[in-house]
Amino acid sequence: VLPNGVKLQAYEGRIEDKMIQYLQSDAYKNATENELKDKWFEFDNIDFEFNSGTQLMNDSKAQLNNIIAILKNFKDTKVRVAAFADKRGTEAVNMEISKERAKTIEKMFEEGGVGSQVVKVEGKGEEFAKRSENAPDSARAKDRDIALRFVK
Repeated sequence: VLPNGVKLQAYEGRIEDKMIQYLQSDAYKNATENELKDKWFEFDNIDFEFNSGTQLMNDSKAQLNNIIAILKNFKDTKVRVAAFADKRGTEAVNMEISKERAKTIEKMFEEGGVGSQVVKVEGKGEEFAKRSENAPDSARAKDRDIALRFVK
């Protein structure tokens, strides 16, 4: 439950819970921009279809709506969004797909009424992918994710 009374459909200990706890903490309130730089929150249930920068997996929308609700609750919060790709395909294509994914999330945030809280979006390509390009798609899907960090 958010401070404004909105109930999220999320599990304790997942990204939504971690974000809310952090936003209410002194660690966040007293953090400098430099300290926030390395504190990324990786969405644990927002995934894109393989080779797509616009098609979210069906079960991803609930968490995206939760993140939007959190940002609405913490209106003064600003975020930076990063999107990632898996290792399958060329580096150039993966960079473009990740940029498109970041823009897709930015558009969804705008449609959800929190677009003004997004300071920057960026594609990171396959740079941080952990799974082999030969891994099953279900494993590589975890590399096609989104993360955000707070900025001041």
